[in-house]
Amino acid sequence: MRDCVKVKICGITNHRDAEFVDGRVDYVGFIVSKFKISPRVLTLKEARSLAEDIHYSRRVLVVHGYDSKATLNIASRLEVFEVIQYHHAEKFENLLSLANDLKLIGMKVAPVALWSGNGWISQNPYILAKLPNYEYLLIDAIKTGGQRYEMGLRVPLKVFRKLSACLKKVGAAGGIDPTNVHLVVSTGVYMVDVNSGIERSPGRKDPVKTLKFLEVVRNATIKDNYLGRGS
Repeated sequence: MRDCVKVKICGITNHRDAEFVDGRVDYVGFIVSKFKISPRVLTLKEARSLAEDIHYSRRVLVVHGYDSKATLNIASRLEVFEVIQYHHAEKFENLLSLANDLKLIGMKVAPVALWSGNGWISQNPYILAKLPNYEYLLIDAIKTGGQRYEMGLRVPLKVFRKLSACLKKVGAAGGIDPTNVHLVVSTGVYMVDVNSGIERSPGRKDPVKTLKFLEVVRNATIKDNYLGRGS
């Protein structure tokens, strides 16, 4: 039997949402990027300020577009964070160095593998899983294009199921919302990551959708444990 599947809410942009989700979920994510990829991207100052509202959940800095050296520099300046979720194509030795350097300053890395519909972009999850003591290994989809699968998911359930069977702490992202998260939970993933699926507008979370999402995750985990799929 397993504990309830972990939940990460990403793309927090304001104090109201930060205070609402704190303690209700396991991880809260704040996005910084070299590029203005979405209305959820924050400045470093904004990310730090919002993260200081979080007292019970683990604070995740989602870093996009920066190489490993720049990421380490950012992390060392934003010591309020506990996890660095890293979105960038890097050689494995650079990722290994980043993971070890983050450990020295009290942080953990969360590597990301991107599904394109035809395979993995840049990073292979089986290689990323060789990183020591990662917080979780996030499986996500490319942001533009790509296919849709079961109930609008951007990564097929068979991918989550296969990886969860052989790798530790697999996190699932990509098109997840209150209507389909029960399917993702059934694959045995360690964590589900939701962003736009619980929003009322870009960067603004909907409290009703958020609570519904958490309820579905909890009930789906209980059901899987009852059926013997959570062992």
